[in-house]
Amino acid sequence: MNPRERFLAVTLLGLVIVLGGVGLFHVFVYKPLSELGSQLDTATEQLAKKKGELDKELKEIERIKKLDPRLTFWQKISLPDTASKDPDEINKHLRKVQVDYEQQLNKVLSQAKIRNITITAQPPDLKSGPSLSGTTGANKTPFYKKLPFNIEGTGTLAAFVQALDDFHRMNLLHEVRNFTVTKPQTVQQGASPNELDVKMTVEALIVSGAEKRAELEPPKNDKIKFPPVLARSTADYQSILTHNIFTGSTRGEGDRQYEKAEDVLRFVKLTSTHYNGRRWEATLYDQGKGGAEIKFSLSDYTISKPTFTVFDRFDNAICAGIAIAIDSRRVVFLHNGLLYQLDSGQSIEAALKQPLPYVNFVVGPLGTAGTPKD
Repeated sequence: MNPRERFLAVTLLGLVIVLGGVGLFHVFVYKPLSELGSQLDTATEQLAKKKGELDKELKEIERIKKLDPRLTFWQKISLPDTASKDPDEINKHLRKVQVDYEQQLNKVLSQAKIRNITITAQPPDLKSGPSLSGTTGANKTPFYKKLPFNIEGTGTLAAFVQALDDFHRMNLLHEVRNFTVTKPQTVQQGASPNELDVKMTVEALIVSGAEKRAELEPPKNDKIKFPPVLARSTADYQSILTHNIFTGSTRGEGDRQYEKAEDVLRFVKLTSTHYNGRRWEATLYDQGKGGAEIKFSLSDYTISKPTFTVFDRFDNAICAGIAIAIDSRRVVFLHNGLLYQLDSGQSIEAALKQPLPYVNFVVGPLGTAGTPKD
């Protein structure tokens, strides 16, 4: 091999080595580094996005905590959770918590004097809420489990107000989702005329990660001061009873309460008049209070003593009248010196708005409202 050929061979070999080195550098160094850089940029973007989402969630959590400080104690006031991941053990725990919570509900309602209590536990709701991050598919874990209950019972408005007050003062993560209170169309035998029918749905939560304890409610601890759950005192909520939409508004004088006359008399109606062969008789009925009918006749007539008297639910005399005449369609009665005509089916409130003309009797202290029955 002459020098020229040797030079060309060495040059060619050098080029092969250089080009091979460049290729190897591209394949084993530059390309992996470029891919790693792209992956790093993507990971940085995703991290920034996740950090932004986390900051947003943390701000939302802080906002919710300010709206309801009780949520800062969610691990303690949640119904107890279980550490087991076994589906059978989880279902067993859910059934136990349902029974314990139902017993606590019954205790609260009974102490408030709600009667005829029926509590029906509904199937736990494990799907409507969000899931814990990082759990998907078969391993998807709900952030919380809802335990709904339907409740029915009867009781006075005072009992219902007391039950709601006691319910919200329990240190548990639960709420009343809806409720209805209705006045029965007829008063059942043995029932108070002021009793109402109550229906409501409540939901309690078991939050994942909550305390694992045997008791339903968190133990009392003087070091932990749970925030107030009601805006007013119990006494303030009891003032609802003075504006009872079912039995009428009341006013208090000392220890005695009264209903407004119009709230009573609009429900007291003339239900029947009849002649028994010797005299005419009439019947009044208080549809608001229920109870016994008010029966009277013309034989009860005396100018100084009322023929009939209507009492409110606190046994205060609201209206007293003297029947002057009774026939098949009406009663004419004297009240506070004026004559009024009460037609069949008409309320006393409506009759008192239209006194009979040109009649004005002055008779003793009749028809005074607010006089105790005793």
